[in-house]
Amino acid sequence: NEFCDVSNTENSVVEKPPVLFLQAGFHSLRNKQSLVEDLDLIMKKFSNCPRPIHVILQFFTSQRRSLDVKYPHQKREVLTLLNAKYAAYAANNWNVGTSFHVLDFMNLTRNSMSSDGLHSLEDVNSYKANTLINLLNLLPFRQIGD
Repeated sequence: NEFCDVSNTENSVVEKPPVLFLQAGFHSLRNKQSLVEDLDLIMKKFSNCPRPIHVILQFFTSQRRSLDVKYPHQKREVLTLLNAKYAAYAANNWNVGTSFHVLDFMNLTRNSMSSDGLHSLEDVNSYKANTLINLLNLLPFRQIGD
């Protein structure tokens, strides 16, 4: 796995640790067990990685209340509980080395403008991307070989 390979590095190189960004969206709601299994498979690939890894998770965002009748499984209350459930599962079941972060954009998307009641417009997505970049900039540097 190239992601974990440290054989070609020198002790003088300073770098950010690798980051896994895992995202699950509304389509993942079709099979909740499959989502957990998929995420477990991804994490298993990196379980023996000698490098510290930052894992960043982003789960569900908010849909407009007008869609609650048609899509009750995507209601804010349901998704807030699922976000907490999946975050707790990951924290309790994955050995992630360096750090583990959950980006919860539920409040950001709660009453945001959208094209269809679900998909946020560009300004919201730009803010989400900016938040991710700021989080990445906060990750500590480390000396390879430490």
